[in-house]
Amino acid sequence: MRLAVYGTLRIGSNAGMRVFTENASIIKEKYILDGYELRMSPYGYPYALRSNSDSIVVDLLDVDHGSFKSINSIEIGAGYTPETISIDKNDYIIYLYERNTSYLPKIRNGDYLERIIDE
Repeated sequence: MRLAVYGTLRIGSNAGMRVFTENASIIKEKYILDGYELRMSPYGYPYALRSNSDSIVVDLLDVDHGSFKSINSIEIGAGYTPETISIDKNDYIIYLYERNTSYLPKIRNGDYLERIIDE
């Protein structure tokens, strides 16, 4: 299953969630995905949402079915919604947070791992 990951699942993240993507096939690191923005949650991880003028940095990964089931369960349980997007004629799942996040700091550069946060 192909995923576009932007936060704790990214290559180089030292967060606990990274365990689910350690054995993933890396399709592309640091892909710039237009039409989305990141907001920083009070818990230290990002929320991605649609945006008309922003872009975010994602890693494109292919994970095995077992890892996908675990990731999907955790992400949905945390309030994220899976959405299928097309990148270079391939389908990827990205997890979006669709609740109000306008009061949260924006990750201005769109890169969770090298974040510059608006306070």
